[in-house]
Amino acid sequence: LASLDATVTVTHITLLIIVILLVAFEISDIRKSGDGKNDEGEEAKFKISRAGFIVLMLSAVIDITRYYIARSFSDCGIYTRIGLLVYILSLAIETLTGGFRNILEKQKNELLENILYKDQLTGLGNRAACQRKLNEIEKDEKLRENTILSVMDIYGLRKVNCAFGHECGDQLIVMNADYIKRKIGGGAEVYRTGGDEFTAVFCNGDTKR
Repeated sequence: LASLDATVTVTHITLLIIVILLVAFEISDIRKSGDGKNDEGEEAKFKISRAGFIVLMLSAVIDITRYYIARSFSDCGIYTRIGLLVYILSLAIETLTGGFRNILEKQKNELLENILYKDQLTGLGNRAACQRKLNEIEKDEKLRENTILSVMDIYGLRKVNCAFGHECGDQLIVMNADYIKRKIGGGAEVYRTGGDEFTAVFCNGDTKR
């Protein structure tokens, strides 16, 4: 029995040292997160699982203390079990919130992409998107040598706007955009680069259409 008590005591002391070190590390990491930076200087975010982990460690300390007070194994692990449940719940909450955060981030990026690089009237890429594509081509010598631009405009759009109104002119723009996309198909990327101007970028010399 004395040997068992000695073994339990050594085990508890070892666990206490580990718990103290882990809690100290987590608290230090949380403080760094509060400053907004981690060791790599990148933005750090407080994780719910850290709080759950600290609760788990502290509950283990409580159970160890209760053992030495009561000198009994009966129900000496109840707080540790509660702490473990809290830790598991914190991991689940963090996983769910992380998933929602990723979804929101993706939607935000898609929205920004749509605002910055898409023509809202026709759904085609706008001038900025066209310029981005041309910049990509410019960096690739082989692609640059096999790229052809075709610039088109709508004849008489200004007259249509003056005679029938801008709503009718917008319908004409949309009709022409659909026509160009339908005729070119997948042979090129089409952009609306001006009020009545469209630019088709043919890569690899695909000008058969």
